[in-house]
Amino acid sequence: MSPHTFEPELDQPTPRRIAAREGCAYGCGLWGVRLFCLPHTLVGPFLAYQAVRAVVLSLGVMLAGVEVQGTVTRKTETQHRKGPYYSADYVFTVNNIQYSAQTVLDANEYASLQEGQAIRVRVWEAFPQNGHWPGLSGSPPYGSLGGLCFGALLWNGIVLFMVWKFYVHPWRQRQLVRYGVPTIGVVREVKVSQEKSGPAYRIRYDFTPERSDLFDDPSSGSVRVSPPKSAADVKAGDMLTVLYDPRRPRRSVLYRFGDYKAVLTAAASPPFPP
Repeated sequence: MSPHTFEPELDQPTPRRIAAREGCAYGCGLWGVRLFCLPHTLVGPFLAYQAVRAVVLSLGVMLAGVEVQGTVTRKTETQHRKGPYYSADYVFTVNNIQYSAQTVLDANEYASLQEGQAIRVRVWEAFPQNGHWPGLSGSPPYGSLGGLCFGALLWNGIVLFMVWKFYVHPWRQRQLVRYGVPTIGVVREVKVSQEKSGPAYRIRYDFTPERSDLFDDPSSGSVRVSPPKSAADVKAGDMLTVLYDPRRPRRSVLYRFGDYKAVLTAAASPPFPP
């Protein structure tokens, strides 16, 4: 087996000049996806704030709440596709200030509840408008809290994935190509899976950082190669160029299949033969 040689554009002082392997189409596509994800990303912190706020208010009502008397002022029945929807408006007074709110009712409670009827309301006096629980079975204290927290966790989990996929991962690849140390990587395993647009490959590789770096233990990595890229010619035992972060050697990229490449500058280009 012939010895492995590094790509000539990597034999340049860092920071290297870099470019997207697929040209401007990659950058335009990436920024298009980022702009599409931006509104969804901004919703995530808002939902997290609403969930934390709801938890704080619920704890305040539970631990520091007091019971006051409220009065039902109006009952409302509206028709929806899934059936009738029942609600009730009520008022209560805290520190000589009257507050009004609305709650959802079930069918039985709607039938038995009368306008002008007195109800109990548990109130956190520090935030009475939002921190209170009406004593009605149709609106249990924790009825919407679990759903709100679950929705916030689910949405922010998706947002974190999008941030990693479209911001952090491309930035790390750029930094590895710009500043990474080249070394020899040995392919340990190649798995092939079939996608609609063609075969996809999962390549696992090992490499050993230089002993002059902070860590000299063997490291490993993996990369997924999806269509239209192909790794049909790669097999276990092949040697390929790996770029790694000398401060964090576990951060690496298999250079041939990275989204970015180093550009050979004029100063670093080999001279023309005489």
